[in-house]
Amino acid sequence: MIEKVVSVLDDNVCFTGIANGNQHTYDFKAPNEEVALDLKKILESNIGRSVFSVGDVELPMSDTPKL
Repeated sequence: MIEKVVSVLDDNVCFTGIANGNQHTYDFKAPNEEVALDLKKILESNIGRSVFSVGDVELPMSDTPKL
């Protein structure tokens, strides 16, 4: 279950959740800060739900040029 978004720093999102009665901290490295902020909004709007119940989330593509 998603508990709260702890922080967003540049392209990193840190959030906490509860699984099997234990609190866990998750660190997600997004492709860029814009995606990190979008993920923050998605997580915050789904507090109290499981990550699996949120399902597949389509995030914008990275601005990184293709080689």
